[in-house]
Amino acid sequence: MRLTENVTLTLYLVRHGECKGNVEDAAIEPFSNSLTDVGRTQSNRKPPRSKIVKPDMRIRERDYTGFIGKTAADCIEVMMGMVRTGSKYLECQIPNSENTTQFEDRLISFLSEIIKECKTSQNSEENVLAVSHQFAIQRLMILLNNRAQDFGIGKWTHNLFSEKLMRNTTFHKIVFEIPRNGSEVTAHVAYPISENTSKEM
Repeated sequence: MRLTENVTLTLYLVRHGECKGNVEDAAIEPFSNSLTDVGRTQSNRKPPRSKIVKPDMRIRERDYTGFIGKTAADCIEVMMGMVRTGSKYLECQIPNSENTTQFEDRLISFLSEIIKECKTSQNSEENVLAVSHQFAIQRLMILLNNRAQDFGIGKWTHNLFSEKLMRNTTFHKIVFEIPRNGSEVTAHVAYPISENTSKEM
């Protein structure tokens, strides 16, 4: 079989269904934050035909161990206090928690590895469905908008809408054109979309 010059990667980046932390509006210990009955129903959607991907710890939510047991309002109050003293909201360093650089590095590693694997794919098209968390997805979209070169992407269409917070089961569809010869990757957000229009998948 003759390989095509490019591999088209379509990444569906989905926020998980409703979970215990959403309902209780609190920071819960990682891996204890299970889906509610509503969340399981929301997640019962037909996914696009996609490559099987094992659970990957790199796209988990930011580790806020220092906030476990606090309400969301308490967490926001602490972070807003940091903002008032000069920190950027998304770059606040929480005591006993993962720092911004660690968080970003693992997200970059996750997507960069997928792009690298596609360069050697025997297929002309690859589909990947990744289920992650609100702030992880938001941060990944900010990284793509501001530091696309860190993923080996030479041409990226800036999309500010994609940085906004996402409801449960909302997803982005991102399309990458990946040259096999090592040239720069091009990519764009095809659409951020909600569960109400999931039929467009």
